[in-house]
Amino acid sequence: SLSCPTVINEYYDSNCSFTLNDYTLNSIYSDNCDTSVVISQFPLPGSSISSDTIISITVSDISGNFTSCSFNLNLIDTISPFLTCFTDTIEYFTSSCLFTLGDYTNRFLFSDNCSSAHNIIQSPLPGLFIIDTTLITISASDISGNTSTCSFNLNLADSINPTISCLNDLSDYYNSSCEFILGDYTHNANGLDNCDPNPIISQFPPIGNIINSDTTITLTVTDDAGNFSICNFNFILFDTIKPQFNCLNDQVALIDNNCSFTLPNYLDSIIFSDNCDSLLNISQIPVSGSVINSDTLITITASDLSGNIYSCSFNILLFDMIPPTITCPSNVVIDNDPTICGANYNYLTPVGLDNCTSATSLISGLPSGSLFPNGLTTNIYQVIDTAGNMATCNFYVLVNDVESPIITCPQDTSLPYNEICAVEVPDYSSFLVSSDNCGIESIVQSPSYLDTSYSDFTTTFLVTDSAGNSETCSFNISLFDNYVAGLICPDDQSMGLNDNCILSTPDFSNELQVGALCIGSKVIQQIPSVDSILNFIGNQEISFIVTDTFGNIETCSFNLTLENNSTTNCYKIFLPTVFSPDGDGINDQLKAFGLDLKDLEIEIYNRWGEMVYKNLLIDMSWDGKFLDVPLPNGTFVYRVFDKGGMIRKNGSISIVR
Repeated sequence: SLSCPTVINEYYDSNCSFTLNDYTLNSIYSDNCDTSVVISQFPLPGSSISSDTIISITVSDISGNFTSCSFNLNLIDTISPFLTCFTDTIEYFTSSCLFTLGDYTNRFLFSDNCSSAHNIIQSPLPGLFIIDTTLITISASDISGNTSTCSFNLNLADSINPTISCLNDLSDYYNSSCEFILGDYTHNANGLDNCDPNPIISQFPPIGNIINSDTTITLTVTDDAGNFSICNFNFILFDTIKPQFNCLNDQVALIDNNCSFTLPNYLDSIIFSDNCDSLLNISQIPVSGSVINSDTLITITASDLSGNIYSCSFNILLFDMIPPTITCPSNVVIDNDPTICGANYNYLTPVGLDNCTSATSLISGLPSGSLFPNGLTTNIYQVIDTAGNMATCNFYVLVNDVESPIITCPQDTSLPYNEICAVEVPDYSSFLVSSDNCGIESIVQSPSYLDTSYSDFTTTFLVTDSAGNSETCSFNISLFDNYVAGLICPDDQSMGLNDNCILSTPDFSNELQVGALCIGSKVIQQIPSVDSILNFIGNQEISFIVTDTFGNIETCSFNLTLENNSTTNCYKIFLPTVFSPDGDGINDQLKAFGLDLKDLEIEIYNRWGEMVYKNLLIDMSWDGKFLDVPLPNGTFVYRVFDKGGMIRKNGSISIVR
C-alpha cells in the first residue's frame, strides 16, 4: 500500500529552475510480507525542472508486486525582478507655477529570473499637477506578481521672468541745499511672479542716494529662482524754496520844500541768496527815482528760475518840520433866543495853513450855526499837518438867560376835614405845570406842606430859574366833611321764614348808630333794601351805606340768620304741573322750586317712554322742546333722583299753549 502527498510547493531559483528533492520520504507505504520494499521516484531526485511537474512514486515488494501514486509539484517564483531607474531629471514650471507629470515608465532597466514580461506602474501618476521637486517611483512586477521599485527625483525649475510695472512718475522738492535724498520707491511698482509670491524689488539709484536734478528711477524685480525684470519711472524735482534776503528796517526821510521826497535804489543795500539759483530777478516798487509826498510802503521782490517768489516791505516815513498856522474869531457875548436855553450863533470857521496838506478840526466847543447853551462856551480849533505838526487857537461865546419861567397853577380844588374838623396842607408841587427855557432852580409853596388850616385857603407858588428869573401863581382850596364818626351797626340776629318759605327784609336803620358831622347831613341806604324777599335758609349780610352831602361814604354790616319755618318744611321740592312755552314771556319755562335742589337730576319722558329732557334740577329751565323742536300739547311724566339713583320725587307735567 502507498500514500502520496496531495500537493507540494517549491520555489524557482535565480535561473527560473528547480532541482528535484527526494519525495519518497514524503510517502507512506507498507507491505504485508516484505519489510524491505523498493520505492522509486519519477523524475528522479536531482533532476532540474522549470515548470510545474507531476511526481510519481512507485513501491515494489520482493515478490514483484508494486503500487504507484502521484502528486503535483507546483513551482512558485518569489524572486523579485531587478529594476534600475535613470538619474534625476529637470523640468520647468508653467506660468501658473505648476507642472503636469508625464509618463516616465521608459526611464528604467528591467530583468527577471523567469520572464521578461512585466507590469509597470508610475507614482505619482502621469497627468497630475505638482508644484515642487517630486520623487518619481517606478514599480515593475513579473508575471508571478513579484515587484521591485526604483526612484528618481523630478526637479522643477522656474525659468519664467517675473513681471513688473512702474506706476506714475513721482515728484518731490529740493531741500535748502538744492539736493534731494532718495527714499524707498519700490512701492511705486507692482511686481508679480508665477511662483514667488514675494519677489524682491530693488531700486537704482539706491535709497539714500543724493540727487540734484530730475532722475530716472529703475526698479528691478527678482524671484527666488533668480529670474528678473525691470521698469523705469521719472522722478521730477521741484524747487519750492523761495529766495532769501533780509528786509531793511523802516527808513526815515525829510520832505523837501515841495513836500516831496525822491526814492533812492534800496536793492544795493540788500544781500540776496537762493538754494538753487545764483541769478535772481529782483525789483523795487516804487522804483528808485520815484517822487513821493507821503509815507510809502516799499516792496522788494526776488524770484528764482523756478518761479519761487519772496517779497518783503518796509516803510518810508516822511517827516515835515514846518508847523501850520491858524487864527480864530474874537470873543462874543449874546442874549438867549426866545424859549430856548441858549442862542444860535454863526461865526467864520478858522482854516489852518501849511506848506503840505493839513486838516483843521474843532476839538472843543460847538461848530458855527450851533445852539450855544446859556453860559460860557469855549471853542478850540486845531490844525494838524500830515507830519503831525499842529497849532491851536480859541475864543468864547457867552450866552445870558434873560427869560422868566412859565408856570400854571392847579385848578381850584377841595379837601376833606379830618376827625378834628381841620386839614393838613398837601404838597401840590406835583400838580404845578412849570417850564423854563433853561430849567427850574427852585419851587416854593405857600402855605407850606403840612401846615394846618381850619377853613378855605389860597395856595401860592413862587418858581425861580437858574438865572434868578422868577414867576408866581395861586389857586383856591375849599374844605368839606367826609368823616363819619361813630357808625355802629346792629348786632347779628336771627329770623324765621314764613309759611311760604320767604322773609320780607325789615328796616334795620332805626337800630343804626350814626355820629355827628362837621357840616351838612347824611343819607342812609340799607342793602338788601327794605321789603326785599329772602327765600333761603342761612346767613344774609345786611349792609348800610351812609353818604353825606359831599358824597363821602362810610359803611358797616351785620349778619341776619334765616331759619326754617317751624311748622312748614321749606326744604321740599316743588314743580308746577302745567306751563305754557308759547313765547309770551309768562310761564314759558319749567323750573323747580325749593331750598334744597343741589345734587339732584330730573328726567322727563313722553307717553311712549322716550326721554325728552334731562338736567341738574338746580339748573333746570325747560322750554318744552326736544332736539330743538317744540313738543305738542300733552302730558309728560318726570322723576327726580339723587346721585345714588334714589327717586326723590315723580309726577306729571302738562304743556298747554
